[in-house]
Amino acid sequence: MIEYDYGGVSGRLSGFEAEALGRALSVLGLAPKVGVMSYNKSEAAANIAMGAAKVGCSVSVYGEGRFAHAQFAAKRDGLCCMAFVTSECRVYLLGGYGYLSRRQLTAVKRAQSCDIHAQKGGAILQKEYRDDYKAAVMASVCSLDDCYVPFADRGRTEAEISSLAESLGAATAYRGYGYTATAGGRRAYYTDETGGVIGYWQLVLLCCNGRHTVCLPRYTPQGVTAFLRSKGVQVVLSDRDIEPFTDDAALLVLTAEKNLALTGMTSGEVLQGLPRIYAAEQYVSTDVLPSVLGESGVRINYRGGSVCVIPDVGGYRIYAEGVSSEIAEEICEQTKKRVK
Repeated sequence: MIEYDYGGVSGRLSGFEAEALGRALSVLGLAPKVGVMSYNKSEAAANIAMGAAKVGCSVSVYGEGRFAHAQFAAKRDGLCCMAFVTSECRVYLLGGYGYLSRRQLTAVKRAQSCDIHAQKGGAILQKEYRDDYKAAVMASVCSLDDCYVPFADRGRTEAEISSLAESLGAATAYRGYGYTATAGGRRAYYTDETGGVIGYWQLVLLCCNGRHTVCLPRYTPQGVTAFLRSKGVQVVLSDRDIEPFTDDAALLVLTAEKNLALTGMTSGEVLQGLPRIYAAEQYVSTDVLPSVLGESGVRINYRGGSVCVIPDVGGYRIYAEGVSSEIAEEICEQTKKRVK
């Protein structure tokens, strides 16, 4: 049985289940355009593509990449859905502007248990995205001349970011300090020579520097939005058209470096000038969605923090913030009890 949760499907799929998921994607439109990408070479990705093609979908196969690459290709090529298989073998189902909606995911979930008969086979095409993605990053950042970008790790995402930074004119090196990418290349943080950490949300704040309007995820901590608004920045919270750097470690690092160079600040000055943001996230699986959440979710304020709770297929997501990491985690636990 395929288990649906935050953003798609959890757990390793058998060949039959992956093909069934591919067939279910046909409910997203008349002869829908579907894409498949995986972090590593994946049998699940191949089977999803096969299942989708059997029921008339036009399938684009992009090979290996990161979450941000999958999102980029989905938007560039106008896909109804991009099935992205992570290194943990979960499958994210993405549209051109983020995750599929809860309504779309529910439709796919229902369809995967039905017997969808094969139609005239859809085409399976091999597609490339890397050159266009690199061009988009370089157009967004423009130049990192005279910048020095250190990395604390030699992982696959760090190597990609290093290559992009050098193409933009920066010098790079692997040190015991610098940037580290996390979560399959979706986020990053910076550790300086003294052990001080510029966290993910602080890098997001750096990326927003100098902008008049920014569109950030609906679950963005209130500490982030309050700081930006105090600087005269108009903040829009949405599930669509959010700033690409919020889900792409490469754009996050390179944009932050560009803005850091413009300010002339050191990492220590950044730590002093930006608020500390302590956040925690949880997904709660439940067959019955609490009525208090409604269709769009709810935000609850606590002493010492707040939480945004968003409905999802098969449960709901909790995004908490607090005056410390411990308080943020505690708020998550309190919220689970409160919204039952």
